[in-house]
Amino acid sequence: LEGHLYHWGRSWHPAINENGAVDSWRADVARPTRVQGVDDVVCVACAPSGYYHGRARAVGYSCAAVAGDGALYTWGNNFYGQLLHPPPHDRGNPLGYLLKRPKRVAFPDGGATVKVAVGLEYLALQRREAGGATRVSCAGRFVDNVDP
Repeated sequence: LEGHLYHWGRSWHPAINENGAVDSWRADVARPTRVQGVDDVVCVACAPSGYYHGRARAVGYSCAAVAGDGALYTWGNNFYGQLLHPPPHDRGNPLGYLLKRPKRVAFPDGGATVKVAVGLEYLALQRREAGGATRVSCAGRFVDNVDP
């Protein structure tokens, strides 16, 4: 089990209702289920969906995992590009900004991710650059205003 990541409880995959719209209901995962696509996990952070300042969030979670080699994997809600992958061009389709599986984040500096934190609309991380210096970075949305 060491280094593997498991999930159970509320699924992060949204349901589609009979009208083709994203439904806030999601199936429960009763047994621990291995998250495919990421191994040697040493750090994980997740932010659940739900109510956020009175606005319902029908599309799911934002998650991040750091592997032993310093690679960062992200998945879930990427509406504001907070998962460090390009956000979709069509913001009218909620499924377009949902990364259903862990996806490795490409960093050009050759460094390693040390720590990660995830919020409903942001991600913060600490990276050790190739030269040894550490740097803290953030991505996503950090203000509370009306949704676009």
